[in-house]
Amino acid sequence: MNLNVFENMQAPELRTYIKFLLWHYRVMDSFWYLYIAEQFDEPTADGLNEKVWGRIAGLAAKDLVKRFAIKDRGLKGFVRPCAIGPGASWWTTTSPRARMR
Repeated sequence: MNLNVFENMQAPELRTYIKFLLWHYRVMDSFWYLYIAEQFDEPTADGLNEKVWGRIAGLAAKDLVKRFAIKDRGLKGFVRPCAIGPGASWWTTTSPRARMR
């Protein structure tokens, strides 16, 4: 992956790009879910969604701990990756009822 394009970006432009990327990440995930539900059924989409996100969550947490040198253990060590992970904006902007669906 060529990341050279980011070398000359200033902080505001990088933040704008990160927002763009996270928004597309959510949209892509939503369409995957919707099309699986359409092609098969909602229980199948739910099951695959749980399986994929169950796998991704562990991989993301390990990667975040490594990239951000998170040394804390226990609850403190758990909260920081959650706060900066790709699902963080979804978690803080979605109602608890919607998250339980």
